[in-house]
Amino acid sequence: MVQKPFNEAQLEAIKQFYQSLKQSNQEEISMTEAILAWFTEGYAEKFREQYLSANVAVLQH
Repeated sequence: MVQKPFNEAQLEAIKQFYQSLKQSNQEEISMTEAILAWFTEGYAEKFREQYLSANVAVLQH
């Protein structure tokens, strides 16, 4: 399995995060607000940890 480059994978994850926020919120949310939430509420760090652990697993096989 080939992993996407980190930046590309994170951008895709942010877009999915934005879509989920738009669907779950009654108020309109901007992409800027979603990106700020991504980085300030711990989602970016969780994504990074998952990405790195997946890459380590791929590299070891």
